[in-house]
Amino acid sequence: VVGASMGSAPAKAGRRASAERGGAGGKTKAKAAASSATPAPPSKEERAAIQLQAWFRGVTGRRLAARQRARMVQRRQEEEHEKTRQASRQVAERAQQEGAEQAKRDVEAKKEAQLRSFRDRRCTIEQMVQSLTSHHRPWEEEATSLLELLEPRGPSDFTRWLGPQSDRRSARKQYLLLARKWHPDKWAMQGEHCVGAATEVTKCLVQAYEEAMRDLPKESGMVSCEDNDEEREVWEFASWVGVSFAGMHEVWKERKGVTAGKR
Repeated sequence: VVGASMGSAPAKAGRRASAERGGAGGKTKAKAAASSATPAPPSKEERAAIQLQAWFRGVTGRRLAARQRARMVQRRQEEEHEKTRQASRQVAERAQQEGAEQAKRDVEAKKEAQLRSFRDRRCTIEQMVQSLTSHHRPWEEEATSLLELLEPRGPSDFTRWLGPQSDRRSARKQYLLLARKWHPDKWAMQGEHCVGAATEVTKCLVQAYEEAMRDLPKESGMVSCEDNDEEREVWEFASWVGVSFAGMHEVWKERKGVTAGKR
């Protein structure tokens, strides 16, 4: 027993020593870890550098944010401008399309009105020609011939209206014969269309007479009161339809005092 107790004492002592060494090493390691976990306070230069970096990051961030906001505003303005341009383009295209459609409708309406006017005019001329009791010129017998005369083509020729005449006196008599028959007052009871057609015929007759007075020679022989009355009637017809002959009024004033048998 004594030997056993003596042999266990050194072993206990050895374990205690190792435990003490282990505890000392653990404390040393704990102190080292504590010293490494607590950093040393920065120096003055380090603090200044840190402040400078923070200021630079703040300025850069604010600039980037302002630039981003400006880009967003610019993008929004561009989008609004593009929308406005598209709306304006659509409005212009719509207006152009509506204008083209309106022009097309106007052309069609004009063609329809012209066709209706031509039909009414032809029916009126046919009615007037059929109602004549006498015919002194070929164009009084056929409505087609009269319509062709009312649509002048090529150079004018008074013989188409008055026929071949030898002098001014015969042309005046033929003109008065036709003008009395086609005077608009004679067709007042037939309606506005007949009055309009008669006015056109009378104007053409007046212009044909003016051309005849310019091209034909003066009448030979004495100037009578009948000539004077015919000149006055011619002047009245011309003034009624709004056509004035060149020099016609002067001729009338010159012959106003002429009596029968004087030249």
